[in-house]
Amino acid sequence: ARMPPLMPSTPAARRFRENHATFVLHCLVHSVLWRELEAAEAERGARFDAVVSVRNDALWLRELPPRAALAAAAGGADAVLVKACLSWGGLNDKFAVLPRAHAAAWMRLLEAYYDEGYAMYKNSEELQQLIATRHALPVRELHRVFDTVDFYHWGEDDAGRRGCVPEYYAGVQRENTAVCACFQSPVCDEIRTRLCRRSKLYSRGGAG
Repeated sequence: ARMPPLMPSTPAARRFRENHATFVLHCLVHSVLWRELEAAEAERGARFDAVVSVRNDALWLRELPPRAALAAAAGGADAVLVKACLSWGGLNDKFAVLPRAHAAAWMRLLEAYYDEGYAMYKNSEELQQLIATRHALPVRELHRVFDTVDFYHWGEDDAGRRGCVPEYYAGVQRENTAVCACFQSPVCDEIRTRLCRRSKLYSRGGAG
């Protein structure tokens, strides 16, 4: 109904690159979804075993691995599972598998946003790391297991097709087919065919 008020960002308490409005909306969506999940649990009279968190600017390239495969990849630990890639100084928050016991702290981002104790973070990944540290959340960063990537539905790729993967978020080098930080082949090859350059996004008025 209205934009949530922005927290102050000062040299002594920097918060997400001077508080872009899109970030507080990102936090709001997570907290609203968490309240809906709690309401669903109350209605069914039982708690979920785990929660899957996916940001709205993520593109799925493959299905989520079965739970047994995830447990094996994580060494059987009851931990928050995230991508070991493109963490930008914190924890990659594009996608996470959350054991129910750890999900509330991870998902209640609007409450964290208004918490004066969280400061000196410049992006959502750094805030997620601060949350994990404060709540002593066990986190396992898995290499090349989760096939999600940033995706701009409104952007054109180099071939002029609508829908592209920003090259600076892909972990892929277009000039070197051997470099793919986040994915295995053939997923990496698929991403490379849909890359879009940062300069092109800005020149078209995008919010890259």
